[in-house]
Amino acid sequence: MTPAEMLGPAMVEAIRAIVREEQGRAGQVEAAPELLTPPQASEALGGRPSADTIAAWVRSGRLPRRVNNVGANPRRPNYLVDLDEVRAALKAPAGEAESPPSLEEARARARAKIASRGGRT
Repeated sequence: MTPAEMLGPAMVEAIRAIVREEQGRAGQVEAAPELLTPPQASEALGGRPSADTIAAWVRSGRLPRRVNNVGANPRRPNYLVDLDEVRAALKAPAGEAESPPSLEEARARARAKIASRGGRT
């Protein structure tokens, strides 16, 4: 039986947060964040936001795109998210999480689009 099954996902997440805080106070190096699937992250956060919302945030770029295609359908990406990033996206208004592309990126996309049209504008 896993800790999440015994204690519940919210309690496990609270314990992890306390341990991270204590490690930070002790000057220990913080380990890499635990990555969860959108349904696991949604459950750990009490169902808000939904797993579909978290996956949509990944597709839109509001959350970093991490893919682990171990699922049965290789055409459907199996996203992985960090709970802290999901919490930050939940608190931030929809437009603030995304940064605008740099001028060089915008120019490169424009050149590619023009080239795909055969040079027509």
